[in-house]
Amino acid sequence: MDEQAGPGVFFSNNHPGAGGAKGLGPLAEAAAAGDGAAAAGAARAQYSLPGILHFLQHEWARFEVERAQWEVERAELQAHLDFVSLFLHLLKERVAGSSIALPSASDCVGHQAQIAFLQGERKGQENLKKDLVRRIKMLEYALKQERAKYHKLKYGTELNQGDMKPPSYDS
Repeated sequence: MDEQAGPGVFFSNNHPGAGGAKGLGPLAEAAAAGDGAAAAGAARAQYSLPGILHFLQHEWARFEVERAQWEVERAELQAHLDFVSLFLHLLKERVAGSSIALPSASDCVGHQAQIAFLQGERKGQENLKKDLVRRIKMLEYALKQERAKYHKLKYGTELNQGDMKPPSYDS
């Protein structure tokens, strides 16, 4: 996620079919025409709902990746701290006359790092599942609305689907 996409990537209308003779966006066309008021209006008009949603999804995904990386790093540091605590405890026992064999540092830290990685992966899978369930609920609700609309247009009566309320996305 080193590459950062700015708002212009998501909101520009510089794609074929966006209007204009040269395929330029409304801002570039207004600027080429020398119309400052039209350029300001075009700057406001270049934001689209799909572009905004795409940008928000991109930012949310970047945030989730950074949070997962932070959690993995935190777990690794916690594992390292646990190893150091164990090492100090065993050292104190050895000083007291006990002959306990010390585990190697790579054994403890390697397994803890792997556990931390797997926990991060599990958390990511849980978030993905929650997001997909939310999307499924939205699509089911939209399908019910479309069926009711079609039924009303075809038969002229309301389709009784019980209480058709928007789904709760918090689950």
